[in-house]
Amino acid sequence: MAFEMKICEIFKLQSGQTVFAGPLEGTSISIQNCQAELEVDGVIIQKLMIEGEFIMNVKHPVGHRAIFTTESVKINRSIIKQQTCYLRSVNF
Repeated sequence: MAFEMKICEIFKLQSGQTVFAGPLEGTSISIQNCQAELEVDGVIIQKLMIEGEFIMNVKHPVGHRAIFTTESVKINRSIIKQQTCYLRSVNF
């Protein structure tokens, strides 16, 4: 289940989950329990365990999906808006 997501939005939920949303390439199946690398402007800054995928219940651009982790994340909405951020499965 190799994938690459260009992160367009990030949401930090009260439940402790951090949700990444954006176009996702590489797989059409639901993403569950895999390791991924968080990249900012071409530099890997963190490895995360992706725990699953949310079904988006709002209008969104074609191809946008939402995946989540419960780990602490080193980026925020400001970084995503100012820099280029990707999330890639370790085996992409």
